[in-house]
Amino acid sequence: METEIMEIRLQGFLKTHRNVSIRLIVLCLALFSLVGCDKNSAIHDDNESLSVELDTNGYHFRQSLKVDPSGRAEVKDSIGDTTPRVFQVSVDQLNALRQALEAERFFDLKEVYGDRVPDGGEARLKVTLGRTSQTVTLLFLGNWDRNGHAKLAEARRAARVLDLVEGWRRERGSSD
Repeated sequence: METEIMEIRLQGFLKTHRNVSIRLIVLCLALFSLVGCDKNSAIHDDNESLSVELDTNGYHFRQSLKVDPSGRAEVKDSIGDTTPRVFQVSVDQLNALRQALEAERFFDLKEVYGDRVPDGGEARLKVTLGRTSQTVTLLFLGNWDRNGHAKLAEARRAARVLDLVEGWRRERGSSD
């Protein structure tokens, strides 16, 4: 009888501790999901290095813009004056990009939007923030416009970030 009581106590002890262990595991997973899983959560940290690469391709041209973490930007063209042009992106512009990345949830976007068509252009934007990197490619979106605006909503988020970065080139790095 004493053995049976010991076995019942042992089973109760194991059941109690197993439930506690499961609760701890669930709590840890919940905390991890709040702190570590959101790729956009690091955007507020101004100490995280930020770099950008933008490549645009058209029917007969290619242009690239690269911005390193210090804000040094370099533009290269495949036509016209092919000499690389260098300029500095300001801290305010980099901060505006950080805000846009968060507002548009850039790190949650898909990799490709649009359709590849003959003579169609392509814009590829790669952003690296700390150890997080995301590349988004925008192709021809004209066919999507005819098929409804729902598909374009997400692509517009990427286009707004791309337009911000492209604006730097238009302002200071263009040979036009």
